[in-house]
Amino acid sequence: MVLKSSTDIAKATVKLTDSSNDGLYLFTENVALSAGVEKTVTYRELTGIESSSVKMVFDFGGNPANTDIVISNILLRVSE
Repeated sequence: MVLKSSTDIAKATVKLTDSSNDGLYLFTENVALSAGVEKTVTYRELTGIESSSVKMVFDFGGNPANTDIVISNILLRVSE
């Protein structure tokens, strides 16, 4: 996925969790975002979970007022 912020953000959190259990993560990552710069976040070969659905959580808490964030190019690929 690609994240882009209109202001600097020292710590944005991205998580992919089991939709029935917020404490069961496929990944959780803190990333720094620089104003106007696209940040690509990539995860490969993740350990699977026994669930038919997941949810992606973005936490931009503590960002400066009037910040615009663009989230794009999300790709989830399942392989067996």
